[in-house]
Amino acid sequence: MNNKFGGLGKKAEPEKQVEALKPTVTAKRPQGAVRKGKNPIRSRTFSLEDEFIEFLDYLAVLSGEEKFTRTDVARAAFANLSGYGADRIVNILRKNSKVKSAEIEGRTSELKRQVAAMERAKILESVTPEELEKLIDLKG
Repeated sequence: MNNKFGGLGKKAEPEKQVEALKPTVTAKRPQGAVRKGKNPIRSRTFSLEDEFIEFLDYLAVLSGEEKFTRTDVARAAFANLSGYGADRIVNILRKNSKVKSAEIEGRTSELKRQVAAMERAKILESVTPEELEKLIDLKG
């Protein structure tokens, strides 16, 4: 049917609009992180440069065996800060307010190099001298 008033006619009833907004599938389990305190966990948003996010993501997978989330990394930082006095926290915040993204990018690269060196050392410790000799002979 063509509306001669250019769509300004009778609108859908509010109940029908609400029905249309309801999800078609409901979650079988509660969404979000496991509750760790007395209050429910609510999603928060804060802004960071890409270099900080890359560092955060790298810290989350740093252990290798156990995967952590960005939230776990942030909680660890907050828990660490909470152990300091107010003066020390203010000094840390002042110092870190001057940190540039490029510095964080460099720190991430350095941390990756250190982890790679530790992994290489661990592999070399597990290789017997005979196996190492065979590997050298294969390359030569």
